Amino acid sequence: EDGGDAEDREPRRSDRRGKGYGKSDRWEDRRGKGGKKGRYGDYDEDKGKGKGKKGKSRGPSKVERISTEATEDSGVGGADGDLAERLGSGLARGKHDCMICLTRVVYKNAVWSCSSCYAVFHLRCTKQWIQRSNPDRKGLLEWRCPHCSHLHTSDKQPEYRCFCGREVDPQPSPHVAPHTCGEVCGRDRGCEHPCNELCHAGPCPPCTAPGKLTPCFCGAQDDIVKCGLSAGWSCGEPCDKVLDCSKHRCEKPCHPGPCEECAVVEAGAACYCGSKVEDRTCG
Repeated sequence: EDGGDAEDREPRRSDRRGKGYGKSDRWEDRRGKGGKKGRYGDYDEDKGKGKGKKGKSRGPSKVERISTEATEDSGVGGADGDLAERLGSGLARGKHDCMICLTRVVYKNAVWSCSSCYAVFHLRCTKQWIQRSNPDRKGLLEWRCPHCSHLHTSDKQPEYRCFCGREVDPQPSPHVAPHTCGEVCGRDRGCEHPCNELCHAGPCPPCTAPGKLTPCFCGAQDDIVKCGLSAGWSCGEPCDKVLDCSKHRCEKPCHPGPCEECAVVEAGAACYCGSKVEDRTCG
């Protein structure tokens, strides 16, 4: 018995592969149409590059990340309240970066903070920065902040102090914020009321104590405002001050500083000799 004709016999393994039953086709059926996976992750046909091992996309490099955080997070930009909050949060979570060595500032590291922009650096990095800025080491030491370029001068190297400056070499404690002494800040805020917050990184918040009777910018109203706003406030009404032209009044809402030049257009303004007449602005 020959087992039947060749056409009736079950196809062999090689024949099954040739007819679309091979391993590669079974793998494609299992993954679904269009499934394509490389050895180190998914392959992006549009961009022509893979996403990396286990299909994870490549994040920004350390230099790119530090450059972004140095501008947005390391003591620079934004309102004073936001800056103090970002600095305190970053130092507490170990997410703040020293812009000199580009590494994290942890709670055990001694630090130095710029008194102008409040950026925080490793103390050891700051001392090396000062040494490079003063190669001769004679007389006063001068160095610029690595972030804001504010010029600092001192007769000796800076020492590790808490942010309010009261305690030297503050010891880390789980009960207080990193690099603080846990006492009331007491820093000068430019008024008669020192900062009543606990020792903190960044600028002090504006004073909220009741101030004295203060006129608005245009002088039309008087009111008792917060001490931190004693420099002036706006009543929101039209300024109504006489402009430099002595003919018209300022129509802008109550504002600080001098009024702008008169922009009223006068029709039929004649020249000095009277031979020419045209429309000109009053200012």
